[in-house]
Amino acid sequence: MEGVLNNVRGTAELLAVAGTDVVQRWDEHTLRRAFQWTLYCQHLHSRFHNKKTIRNTMEQHLRATHGRLTATFPGYTAGIGRFEDLSRCRHLLLSRLLKNPVLPRAIVETLVANPNPVGSDEEEEHQVDAATGHCTQLIACKSACKVLLRALRQMRPVACPGAGADAEVQGVMLMERLDAVLGGGGDGDGGGGDAQC
Repeated sequence: MEGVLNNVRGTAELLAVAGTDVVQRWDEHTLRRAFQWTLYCQHLHSRFHNKKTIRNTMEQHLRATHGRLTATFPGYTAGIGRFEDLSRCRHLLLSRLLKNPVLPRAIVETLVANPNPVGSDEEEEHQVDAATGHCTQLIACKSACKVLLRALRQMRPVACPGAGADAEVQGVMLMERLDAVLGGGGDGDGGGGDAQC
């Protein structure tokens, strides 16, 4: 069990580092290994989610590791702090990498061009394709929502001053939800007009 806990701690540290300038030195091999570790953690989640004793031990270890990482890395909040977070390690890594402004262009191109940076396992490839498709849909929805909200705000005062208020509220709520699902990145105006992707 000690080896498993060390591997999980290492993956949590990997997620923290993915948001730093260390990624400037990453290459495709490093990227592939990082995603392999996230798959390992997701496998642990599916294997032990019904085993309460193991789950509780891992949960305690994850909380301690997460506390240490948040103290070490300023601004680090989204990571593996609970057992349930193991199930979304790939998403967390991808999100941290894509939000990192110093991520090398070659790595960004690899992530965009190759939806499966891990390898050729058919099941993993299906999971990555599904995740990539889901991400693409979310980003498309967020973009469409931004465009529609902007158009609604520009049209409403001219056409009908009181019309569309409920649509605008629903649009803002949708933007906030999309920001939460995509890991934040809003501009602080409640998900209104110009939220970042």
